[in-house]
Amino acid sequence: MDGTQSGNGPGIGRLSPAERKELETLIACARSEDGRDVTSEALVPADRRGEAVILVREDCRLAGLPAAEATAETFGVTFEPVRVEGTDCPAGSEVGRLRGPLRGILGCERILLNFLGRLSGIATLTRRYVEAFRPVPVYDTRKTTPGWRRLEKYAVRVGGGRNHRSGLYDQILIKDNHFAARRAAGLGEGVGEAVEAARRFLASQKAPEGAGRILIEVEVETEESFLEAVRAEPDIIML
Repeated sequence: MDGTQSGNGPGIGRLSPAERKELETLIACARSEDGRDVTSEALVPADRRGEAVILVREDCRLAGLPAAEATAETFGVTFEPVRVEGTDCPAGSEVGRLRGPLRGILGCERILLNFLGRLSGIATLTRRYVEAFRPVPVYDTRKTTPGWRRLEKYAVRVGGGRNHRSGLYDQILIKDNHFAARRAAGLGEGVGEAVEAARRFLASQKAPEGAGRILIEVEVETEESFLEAVRAEPDIIML
């Protein structure tokens, strides 16, 4: 799903249902880690309301506005964006405003900034790679923070990158460890044999209704294994 929102005015990106569910889990976890805000309770009356401005400290590609909005809502605070998700923001520019109970603003600000900072950082770095390698597309990996995978991959798309596989379930990726496991099991270590075994497995499986075709990718490290992979004709060869 597209990670940006089109149009000229400020807007919040759209998350898929799975991404939204992950976000809600992470917000609940962050709130549990923080616990009760005894400082704000001690210093700020419960009935006082106010406004806070969120500023960018460094040039960046903005990502995470959906997380900022959802976090603020759980504290009874309104988040109003003044920038569009997926746009480039110069240092010092305003991203959005928080309005509501002062205790709620003080309670949500660090969680909210953590989301904005991490996701914008991923989008910004991704954008640099995308620009450096243009027109070659840039893909991400499964080397993600536990619990953050969908949101981090969302940020990659905001930065102009593309998502590789989401998990172990949606693509066959034959790597060095699989060849080592087959060798240890006495099954041979040939690239062609592994690709053919993957094809037989997929042919034996009943795909869920509406699911796309599962691709076969093989990782190679030598010219010899690369040529063998070419002959085996997988969907993708990773060098």
